[in-house]
Amino acid sequence: AFVDFFSQALSVECEGTGVLIQGVHPGFVRSKMSKPLDEMTSPGKLKSFLFPTADTYVESALSTVGHADYTHGYWGHSLHRAISKTMMALPFKANLRFLLKTFKKTREQLLH
Repeated sequence: AFVDFFSQALSVECEGTGVLIQGVHPGFVRSKMSKPLDEMTSPGKLKSFLFPTADTYVESALSTVGHADYTHGYWGHSLHRAISKTMMALPFKANLRFLLKTFKKTREQLLH
């Protein structure tokens, strides 16, 4: 949250100077450091689109400069974030549905 707010404030401060400010929230890239994670996936399955090479990531991220104030830099990382946000929202929605159903049932019981 801080980095996003800071980027937005910096963008306003640099407005009209020709300096572009962009918030980047990357995912994993394939490297020596990510090798243990890379080995956990099935060969050829998720590696290429969730774990791009550093060169692929940089090329993709640089292509968004000037087009977006905020980016994940790579389409696979954006997809992963969208799925993660959806999955995080599901338990709350499921809980809300359960509560509404329970409250409705309790209300019906109290009225009859």
